[in-house]
Amino acid sequence: VVITVLISVMGMHGSATVETLRDGFLQAALVTLVIGPLVHLLVPARSREKHVDDPTPGSGNAVTGAAIRASVLLGLSFWLYAVMQPSDMMMAVVAAMVLVFPTRRAVFSEALQRVRATVFGGAVAMGILGLFVLSPHLPILLGLIFLGGLWLGQRMLFGRHPSMVYQYAFSVTLALVAGALSTQDATYATFTRIVLTLVGAFTAACAVALLDALTNWRGGDAREPA
Repeated sequence: VVITVLISVMGMHGSATVETLRDGFLQAALVTLVIGPLVHLLVPARSREKHVDDPTPGSGNAVTGAAIRASVLLGLSFWLYAVMQPSDMMMAVVAAMVLVFPTRRAVFSEALQRVRATVFGGAVAMGILGLFVLSPHLPILLGLIFLGGLWLGQRMLFGRHPSMVYQYAFSVTLALVAGALSTQDATYATFTRIVLTLVGAFTAACAVALLDALTNWRGGDAREPA
């Protein structure tokens, strides 16, 4: 969902932007192709349990639910193109991820987790940049990023919140640190990212919840959370 929205919206700014995205995705895929097996080789997983996915079909008119989410996503895409600057696109496009969850409770829970992850990532980035100012050397920066990632990884296993909160927080940290080293003001970028995540995620969640309630496409299933 995110990649589709990102490419379609950024493509409205010209083919050069899409080519840049394509090159970035290819580079990320190649790096992952090397880093992923290397990490599993050096640090093999202790668990021998296999994940078994057992999805349970929902009830009601799923076509109506899908149409609601597609319509909200279309409106969000137009908002991203008309309002957002290309440099800030990734700060708000994550709002599209809340639309893929089937229940209203899950939608709002996902939106809250995105905001929480953004706050955590911003706090870690501020700590890294604050220490980096005291000793502005590349090895120091890389070490601080490693320690920040190590802490978030540890929280993924033993933290109070779902693992995706800490996983997304690390991507926020990397984006803010990279932006601060180029042209962005770190404090302003963190504040902007939190605000955009709040506005985008909760607006999308409220729109989906309202349309779900108006259409009642689940047929009044008592199991559906409010």
